[in-house]
Amino acid sequence: MLRAVAYDERSRQLRVRFASGALYRYYAVPPDIFQALLDPPDHSHDRFFTRAVATRFLEISKGRLVEVEDAEEFFDSWVD
Repeated sequence: MLRAVAYDERSRQLRVRFASGALYRYYAVPPDIFQALLDPPDHSHDRFFTRAVATRFLEISKGRLVEVEDAEEFFDSWVD
């Protein structure tokens, strides 16, 4: 589950902190995706993040470049 998000428009970097404490950075994220994450159409920040960000943008986690392949599996891994 998402705990906090931050966005840098200049670099188009989205930073996401999960309830577990894990911090992920996503690159080349358009500003409209960030704005929609703040107020998602279905009122579920976690689901919107998974569908619109986690499977569309590369992330760097623990110094490694990672591409998420399955949105639902990724989402389920963060839900307690």
